[in-house]
Amino acid sequence: MLEIKNVLEEYGISNEAQKRCFQIYTLSPSTIRERLENAKTIPEFKTFYNHPRFLKIIHYNTKALKRIMKLYDNNKKCLSLNILSGSGAHYEVYEKSTGDRLGKSKDLVFCITQSLGPSYSASSVCNIMKRHPFWINIPLIQISYVYDKLSTQFSASDIFDNCPILLYPWNKIKSTMEQLDKGHSKNVPALCNENINIKCLTKSQKLSLILYLLERNHYFTGNGVWTDEKQRNNVEMCNVNQAVN
Repeated sequence: MLEIKNVLEEYGISNEAQKRCFQIYTLSPSTIRERLENAKTIPEFKTFYNHPRFLKIIHYNTKALKRIMKLYDNNKKCLSLNILSGSGAHYEVYEKSTGDRLGKSKDLVFCITQSLGPSYSASSVCNIMKRHPFWINIPLIQISYVYDKLSTQFSASDIFDNCPILLYPWNKIKSTMEQLDKGHSKNVPALCNENINIKCLTKSQKLSLILYLLERNHYFTGNGVWTDEKQRNNVEMCNVNQAVN
């Protein structure tokens, strides 16, 4: 047991996470090490690395991987930790349900607050994110990827002020950002008639402007998060069905 504990500590697994999954001690140290190492290369696992229940997907590693592949085959990408490592009954309900959405918002909020750092509370992040109509319809690995990209140019404070931007595809954000970086509003058709001096904007204001441009052509409905019309229609129909039921 001491050897296992040393392996877990080596990989930065907290005592809290160990307490949440004592079953991990039924595996051999070499198996645990191998699975933790592999988890670093699997985006769906890496997203939950600091989660208190992370060891669940290490303990149920094979089952979690099979679920990922099966759900992806069914075009379901909004995967929570509970879906990957929870009970079979809970998984089957999710697998058979229509649409693609996180069952709860906790994992999404955790993912964002972990990225932002200890200065930002889960409640403050949740209060901002839930204003967006599709905040639980975006895969966590996409949100994590967008944060990593934005964090190379913007501070945690800048991103927190504009949290909903994490829901948007990186290619859309990058394209809009590149147009703005050229330094002239004429490069962005939506700004042709606006009196905006892009060079005078703060980093946070720049992100706000990018978010504004991403939604402007969608009449601020939130539909800018989708990469195609079919994806948008599928989610909207699912939301309608859930409201009716």
